Amino acid sequence: MILAYMLIELPLQPIPILSGRFSLMNSRIVVCSSMLMVSLVPIAAQTDRAPAASSYDPRITFAPMTLPEPVNEYRSSNGAPGPAYWQNEADYEMHAELDTQTKVLANDEVVTYTNNSPDALPSLWIQMEQNLYRKDARGQVVNGSMPRRMRAGDSASASSPSTEGFVLDSVEIEQGMMHSKADYIIDDTRMQVRLPHPLAPKGGSLKLHIRYHYQVPGVWGGRTSWGMSKQ
Repeated sequence: MILAYMLIELPLQPIPILSGRFSLMNSRIVVCSSMLMVSLVPIAAQTDRAPAASSYDPRITFAPMTLPEPVNEYRSSNGAPGPAYWQNEADYEMHAELDTQTKVLANDEVVTYTNNSPDALPSLWIQMEQNLYRKDARGQVVNGSMPRRMRAGDSASASSPSTEGFVLDSVEIEQGMMHSKADYIIDDTRMQVRLPHPLAPKGGSLKLHIRYHYQVPGVWGGRTSWGMSKQ
């Protein structure tokens, strides 16, 4: 405030060759400059203060991180399989037939499943991807009633193309010396096969015999479809 008072009280010195109007403008410039200088005083005072000491140490934040070797018996710290690493196995034997007139694919399939995990398995899960084309499939609701673009010549209904998905003719389990019909439940594109006896860990295996057929969808089926082409 003292600095402002001194600047305001200074006598005006109009330039002789200029008019009094310019002198008035010059006085306004002096007053505005004084106010600007007043506003800079607190800032200058703040810059004189010493900054507060910081405890931040970037060497600690970005210090090298070491992982124990190995992380566990299943996976090493470098991502490689550990000494107890395991994967379950599924081997497929298929005897498939395709009827080009009716566009039906039939298959007699044997899946040999080996449980290499440390736990016994009470059930197996099987993907039923063809069920995506059923009218009641969840994918029909999510993606709309027409999964793919229709083309001229498709035999499916133009309003809502669909199939019956997988039609299971038989599902049987061969486990040791026992051969029995499988107890299973289908939910959309998944099938749970409930085993009569848990599959033993660390090498236990069984055979799953599945006979099924399905209607191959038209061109709207995408990757699994049929369509006419010029030869």
